[in-house]
Amino acid sequence: MDDRLRTIVHELSNVMTVIRGSTELAKGKLEPDHPAYRDVDNAAYAADRAVELTRELMELTVQR
Repeated sequence: MDDRLRTIVHELSNVMTVIRGSTELAKGKLEPDHPAYRDVDNAAYAADRAVELTRELMELTVQR
């Protein structure tokens, strides 16, 4: 089970990296006063938090 858990956490990290990169690209194409900018910025913040949580999960799987 530990190997499966590590694989899932690793894949989740990969997904979050793609989401984070995509939000940064989108923010770079939008002016800060664009109506969607705040939504994209919020998505970027949420992705950052998810990356942090994923790192914590990875640390827990290594400790097991």
